[in-house]
Amino acid sequence: MLDLWVWITLFAVVMQVIRHGLQKHLTATMKPMGVVWVRFLFGLPFGILYFGLLLFHFETDLPPTTVLFWVFCLGGALTQIGGTFCLILLFSERNFAVGITYTKTEIIQATVFGLALVGDVVTPAGYVAIFLSMVGVMVLSAKGGDFNVKNLITGIASRAALLGIASGMGFASASVFIRGAALELGEDGFLLRAGYVLVIVLTMEAVLMAIYFLCKDRTEIANIFRQWKPSLLVGFTSALGSVGWFSAMTLERVAYVKTVSQLEVIFSILISYIIFKERSRLHELFGMALVMGGIVVLLLWA
Repeated sequence: MLDLWVWITLFAVVMQVIRHGLQKHLTATMKPMGVVWVRFLFGLPFGILYFGLLLFHFETDLPPTTVLFWVFCLGGALTQIGGTFCLILLFSERNFAVGITYTKTEIIQATVFGLALVGDVVTPAGYVAIFLSMVGVMVLSAKGGDFNVKNLITGIASRAALLGIASGMGFASASVFIRGAALELGEDGFLLRAGYVLVIVLTMEAVLMAIYFLCKDRTEIANIFRQWKPSLLVGFTSALGSVGWFSAMTLERVAYVKTVSQLEVIFSILISYIIFKERSRLHELFGMALVMGGIVVLLLWA
């Protein structure tokens, strides 16, 4: 029987795949940073509603907080925005494929940050699982099936590779900060802790990006609100996905959650095969086998 955090992670992965599909439609009429802000701004009302229902159901007050809780929340908000920003910059790079491959080091970075910031220890079997899944997803991300180790090594000093590593660092550290914030809330149920962190982090992200647009690009604000209907759908699926991610990372080490989350790549390939009838290539089958092998090792022995 799979642990609860695994099922929650799978739910979050499905919501993320749907959100990515919806966001692609917005990129045709909205600037990249606008699409990023939509995720936080329109997700916030749903996050507040979710947490409010939790407070009502459990008939409890807001959890008591510490200074470190607020530091972790701010760190999570800033690093998640930073990781997203680096990813957006990466899209315009000529050596885009190498950079995207390096974003997959997020799993290893989450392991290091988890140990340093919140003391999460990974077992030897866990390291094997993380390595297998990371290599698998790097193979899957290879453009045209050309997984060239030499290109990755020689290209590590390129701007694209550095942006990829920075993006992975942003998302990995954000996840660990979020887990750290949830752990600071004491012994309340994991749903309440995760829900509270969700509301605080989403609020910080929405406000920080609002300040950015007010200072740098006020015309995009009007453009975003003109497209409030599709933006609301993006916000809804984003909030559901965040509920899943925050809850799973409250229950389990970020490195393990990130390992299981690599199923997102496999889901995307399967959707392309089922809907668009695209044939899976040999490198995709090999990569999927590595990812699945890593997840099996994680769930059985880590």
